[in-house]
Amino acid sequence: MENPLEFDSLLDLFDRIPDDKAATEYFALVRWDGEPECPHCESKQVYKRSGRTSYKCGSCRKEFTVKSKTVFADSKVGMRKWLIAVYLMISNKKGLSSCDLSRKVKITQKTAWYMIQRIQHAFDIGGFETPAYGVVELDETYVGGKEKNKHQAVIK
Repeated sequence: MENPLEFDSLLDLFDRIPDDKAATEYFALVRWDGEPECPHCESKQVYKRSGRTSYKCGSCRKEFTVKSKTVFADSKVGMRKWLIAVYLMISNKKGLSSCDLSRKVKITQKTAWYMIQRIQHAFDIGGFETPAYGVVELDETYVGGKEKNKHQAVIK
């Protein structure tokens, strides 16, 4: 059975996430694994607000959404466009320019630049600090060399 959190292609992402509501539900599943948690106090005593996309914490009584305290917070861009941007950045081997992202996602270049900065920040703070497991692939990397070619320490 395939993992519902992974996508094989961009077409697969479009099929499974047809609108912003589905994108928000997908992100909630990824973030909380079915159990919403307050981003302010980390309490599991959380209530969904009726008729809204927000939640309320039973402990600290603060209101929040699935995007609160994430790189997606305070953004008017819909969650579907955010998820498409993340997928495109991960799947492009040589990176993605803001001009290219703006054309592909139908947003302004300024917004695309802002999104790229936030996504890269998310990668920096959480994604690369844990060790890699399983098969690790590296492209165009040379490790090693002769001792005589190493930098000499400068002693004064």
